[in-house]
Amino acid sequence: MKNLEIIEKVKRFEKLKKEVFSTEVAKKVCRMPYRRFSDWDRKNILPHYKRETIENWRTFSFYDLLIIKIVSLLRDVGIPTHKIKKIFDWLNTKDEIESAVEQASSNNVYVVTNLSDAHYTIGGNDFRDIMESEGNLMLTFKLNPILNELLKDLKI
Repeated sequence: MKNLEIIEKVKRFEKLKKEVFSTEVAKKVCRMPYRRFSDWDRKNILPHYKRETIENWRTFSFYDLLIIKIVSLLRDVGIPTHKIKKIFDWLNTKDEIESAVEQASSNNVYVVTNLSDAHYTIGGNDFRDIMESEGNLMLTFKLNPILNELLKDLKI
């Protein structure tokens, strides 16, 4: 990727950090029914940017949408909710998801997890090293296509 493209992508991410999205937008870009949002909210595996009382609408940051999209894809391939909760808790640390998005602006980024207590985001150059040292990890997926699809669906 050229330096100019990277700079533009970083600028878009900076702008996205400040935006707040409605549940309607989240349903559309994450391709999830409202019922799943409610269920996940009850199970505390649904991030939301701001919700002062239970009667208020949920709103989501860009990072929340990315986490929801990842978690939804994991659920769609049959990962049980209790294992998804562990990945969600890890991804939901602000530094972890922001760092992964920042890395993805200029490099391939992989999420590697054993669905329990070992979770990593790694750049493409480190992928082989982690796989060799942590050979028992069970799930690996590339973050970039998920991020690109989210950006496309948000028309950014």
